This record gives sequence, structure tokens and C-alpha cells, in this order.
Amino acid sequence: MYSRYDFGPWFISGGAQPPVPSGPDRAGLHHSANPFDESDIYVATRNPDGTWSEAVNLGLNGAYGDSGGMEINGGNTFVWLQGSGTAGNIVMANRNPDGTWGTPVDPGPAINDHSAAGVQDNPHLTADGKALWFTSNRATGLGGRDIWFSSNSSGSWSAPANVGAPGLCLAGKPPVLQCMPVARASAAYSGQLYCVFELRFFAASIRAITLANWAFTRMSLTNPSSL
Repeated sequence: MYSRYDFGPWFISGGAQPPVPSGPDRAGLHHSANPFDESDIYVATRNPDGTWSEAVNLGLNGAYGDSGGMEINGGNTFVWLQGSGTAGNIVMANRNPDGTWGTPVDPGPAINDHSAAGVQDNPHLTADGKALWFTSNRATGLGGRDIWFSSNSSGSWSAPANVGAPGLCLAGKPPVLQCMPVARASAAYSGQLYCVFELRFFAASIRAITLANWAFTRMSLTNPSSL
């Protein structure tokens, strides 16, 4: 994700100071008077000598803010958070044979909470594209921004399930900012998550959570590391 705006003043002031435009105007970046609507996803590739290429617009960005993306399937499938001007929704797209991207698809009403205060963020897919993790503050959670999970069977996504207690989603715990499934060398899901928990402005705790005896149809955490 790239934006011209520096959000440091906004974070430090607790939202009292607006973000400040300070970065360069990259090619392809869409502009907005609203800092929260101006962000696009860019990609850079590693050169043979180990350096990185100039970042280029990925070409799937919408008219509002796009962020929190990741790819699977050799870079041919992408999942990310796309803004609508009033909210952010988790969407997915596939790359066409000519290199362009197909129209972003909403995984379904169960994934995105469209209530007035509903927030979903930081979507992550397993390598096979069959499991989706994301954070959300939806009303059926355990308080704050929890981790949610959905599995894909025959092209349809299941209703998201809160990963639950013990340890991860409890009232009084710091909200989860990001949660990423960890792959084995074979690129299969390893049964472990890396989670980032917000403690205060500019401070976060990163923990590795091991999910013992995990199955996509079972939503219990039997052996999380201590939080």
C-alpha cells in the first residue's frame, strides 16, 4: 500500500491532527482530498542482483483506499481491503491471461459486515486459497477487533467463525491488528499464526500462535501460546 500522506501526526495526536501529505506522487496513484481514501497497492520485484525494481501500481485499485493485500497462486490471485468511500470490504480478484486483473469480487455477505460500525481488515489467505483469516469488530465477537476464520468449500465461503478463547479473543485483551497464517516449506498451512496485537500508539506485540489439532471445520484453540 502506498499513500502520499504521513499518518504519524494523526496517530500521535490521537486523531486530533490530520495526516500530512509528504511523500512523492507515484505514477498511477489516485488522488483524494480525504487522506483515508488515498492509498493504492503497488508491487516491486527483486532483480537478479538482489536489488528491487521501481514499485508500480498493481492495476486493481479502486476509486477509494486499497490496502492490506496479499497474493497466492503464483501472483495470479489477490485478496485485499478495498474502500467504498464509507467502509472497507474484503475483495478478491484473479489475473487475466493478458496480465490485467478481473473485477474485484466480494466473497459474500457473510465475510463483510456492512453494519454502520462494522470493520473488517487485514485479510490473509492460505496458500491453497481455501482458508481466509481476517480481523473484525463485528457485534458477535468477544470485544474489540477479533480474529475470524472462514473456509471455502465448492466455491462458497462459510460464515466466519471467531477463533475464540482461550487467549486470542477476550474482553480486556489488546485488539488484533494483523493475523497471518504461517506456511511450511511446502507452502501448506503449518497450523501457526503470526499475530500483531496493539498495545498503544506505535507499540505492538507480535506473537506466534500455534493451533493444535486444527481442522477447517473445527473452531477451537487447544494450545495457544501464552498472551
